[in-house]
Amino acid sequence: MFKYSERPLTRAARMTDDIPDEIKVARLERLIEHYLDRHIEIHGTQATPAFFEQHSAELLGKLTATEEALEAFRADSQISSIEVQKEALIAQVSGIETTINEANGQVDASGARIIA
Repeated sequence: MFKYSERPLTRAARMTDDIPDEIKVARLERLIEHYLDRHIEIHGTQATPAFFEQHSAELLGKLTATEEALEAFRADSQISSIEVQKEALIAQVSGIETTINEANGQVDASGARIIA
């Protein structure tokens, strides 16, 4: 739900009986309040605070276990941080590319000597 904002070149923009912003805001707040009250009335028994507390605790437990597993993986793999690991891998790839380029140059030179 939102408060209507006037848009140029629309029929609503040409209306002369505009309602003050304070009234618009008050109506919107009442509408939202009514919606929330009705939502709680309909769905209140389906999701009690205890339900949310239980599921929050379960999710927190899963999150903690996952973080511990990630930390163990980092320790086993000797990864201090993903960014440091990324930089190390980029440096390795760059070194390998340099070695490949040098080897290709030697192959080309050897091929030229064989032809000559």
